[in-house]
Amino acid sequence: MGQFIEPSALEPFAEISEAKATEMIADAESQAILAAPCIPGLLTPPPDESPEDRAVREAKLAAVKSILRAAILRWNAAGSGTVQTTISGPFSETQQYQARKAMFYPTEKADLQSICKADEGEMVSIQISSGRTGRYRTEL
Repeated sequence: MGQFIEPSALEPFAEISEAKATEMIADAESQAILAAPCIPGLLTPPPDESPEDRAVREAKLAAVKSILRAAILRWNAAGSGTVQTTISGPFSETQQYQARKAMFYPTEKADLQSICKADEGEMVSIQISSGRTGRYRTEL
């Protein structure tokens, strides 16, 4: 089964056989880990984890699950590029599903990567420049 998402998490949104869902989850999770190598570390709480840190770690896990679910459902809906037309009286609607090009949208990949960046801390750079030299008069 999946590390971050289970087939049952897809059931409210789409009818996907458990075997197919399991394989789709394995594919999505492996690509997510390649995009954001820190996410498997979220599954193991540190021994000295504070309640605040636990809440943040669980929120990150929920975000990973959300991103994976969106990608898997989109992949499932895309299928093989089928066209579906529905006709009701004088009205018709045509839906064309394009085949999947990449597992994650660029924004989803960036979101996964931002989960890792939050753990790395922020880089701070300070530029020190020598201002003007000269004489200054101060009046009080």
